[in-house]
Amino acid sequence: METNNIQNQMLQQQAQSPVAVVEKPTESKEFLMTAMGQEIKLFELEQRRAKMYATSTIVPTAYRGEDKLGNIIIAMDMAKRLNANLLMVMQNLHVIQGNPSWSAKFLISTVNSCGRFEPIRYRFTEGDFLGKIKYNETVYDERMRRNTYVEKEFDGRAIRNITCVAYTNRKGSKELLESSPVDLRTAVLEGWYTKRGSKWPVMARQMLMYRAASWWTNVYAPDLSMGLTTVEEAEDMRPSVIDAEYEELQPTKHIGFGDAVFSAKARNIEEQNDSESEADAPAEMGDAPAETATTTQAPPANERANNADQLFG
Repeated sequence: METNNIQNQMLQQQAQSPVAVVEKPTESKEFLMTAMGQEIKLFELEQRRAKMYATSTIVPTAYRGEDKLGNIIIAMDMAKRLNANLLMVMQNLHVIQGNPSWSAKFLISTVNSCGRFEPIRYRFTEGDFLGKIKYNETVYDERMRRNTYVEKEFDGRAIRNITCVAYTNRKGSKELLESSPVDLRTAVLEGWYTKRGSKWPVMARQMLMYRAASWWTNVYAPDLSMGLTTVEEAEDMRPSVIDAEYEELQPTKHIGFGDAVFSAKARNIEEQNDSESEADAPAEMGDAPAETATTTQAPPANERANNADQLFG
């Protein structure tokens, strides 16, 4: 009875004693207030946001899936730098030959909405007819098996040269900021106009505005383009696709090792017999003397046996 009372008293004392709570060092309030703790929390938050975008069906395929979280985080950083919407950045950031490129319309809208410049405007000037222009085109040399430059001639006698200049001014300033002029003659000389599938012959003025705006941004606002080219520039600089000629191979019959050995022996014996027959035969029928004419006899039995052994070996 006394033993039970002692045990009850000990249990009551343990229940009344405070329990010590040990906090993990990484979860302590002091650590979360440090720069490293804030960076870890921010990185975890970005990962959760990236996973949410990766499961969406309206984002481009370059950002869709668990294996594309890195692309989404990079796009999030670029959107933060441009103070732009993340979905808009992902929709207008294209990867061409491993290099990211902006669409021209997104670059123009970024300049117009940044608050530093007035909206970009364009000035067109029509000139004389282009005439015949010699330019270099990349073609595939089958003998050298590499791309080479070939001089060609473009017939532009029915096309007038058009020049475009993009210009605007900073807000609060009357100084005019102009881009370098770009014209159709430059497009022909650089190979943009004659490239397969090019939009220059179909929508020349639109392509001139896109190129002039890109050149203007590279000079006066390179921080907005982040040093990236536009999709239109990347497409014009991409080498043409070479249509390679090919010959369809016919299926061959499989020959076993035994069949191959048998065929080789039979072919060697046949060639040997042919050579012996040619050596024994006279050069011409009329030139053979009467005393040398002999009747062809069958080979001895031992030679026939040797030939059979070689044939069926």
